[in-house]
Amino acid sequence: MARAKLSPRRSAAEWQALFSKHEQSGLSRLAFCRREGISWRTFDTWRSRLRTTRSKAKFVDVTPKPAGWDVEVALPNGVVLRIRG
Repeated sequence: MARAKLSPRRSAAEWQALFSKHEQSGLSRLAFCRREGISWRTFDTWRSRLRTTRSKAKFVDVTPKPAGWDVEVALPNGVVLRIRG
């Protein structure tokens, strides 16, 4: 019995590069995925996932205070940004 070929795991940045390549190709998603050897369902899943991630980003107004103040911003991905004045 032949084993199925495993597709490589790609990072979000690699998927984003593939989406840019697709846009520049002028091909349909299906044709692009066939040419690149990518499952179109996986392509669509990642495209949706990355769109959802980007749409959650929001800007927050920050008003500076006098010297000696601290700011801490906790991002959804677990990163914490700390600024000391």
